[in-house]
Amino acid sequence: MEGQRNDTACLLDSREVMRLLCVSRRTLQRLRDEKRIGYVIIRGDCRYPPEEVERIIRENAVKTSPEKPEELKHNYRLRTGGKAGRK
Repeated sequence: MEGQRNDTACLLDSREVMRLLCVSRRTLQRLRDEKRIGYVIIRGDCRYPPEEVERIIRENAVKTSPEKPEELKHNYRLRTGGKAGRK
């Protein structure tokens, strides 16, 4: 039982993940729906392993250009899955 408490103590809640990824609640929901981020549900709340958040950041890191700040590019790639121009 003690090991389980330690495992769940390091999980991040939705608010922390939204802040770290700079995304909205809806975008985080979309990431879950598309199975692009791993999570567990504990007592009705979604919790995320820190490794998943790190992986998302690593996979969506892009080089900046003078026209668009890093945060905008990062958010665009998370929202669209890196696809250009959805219709």
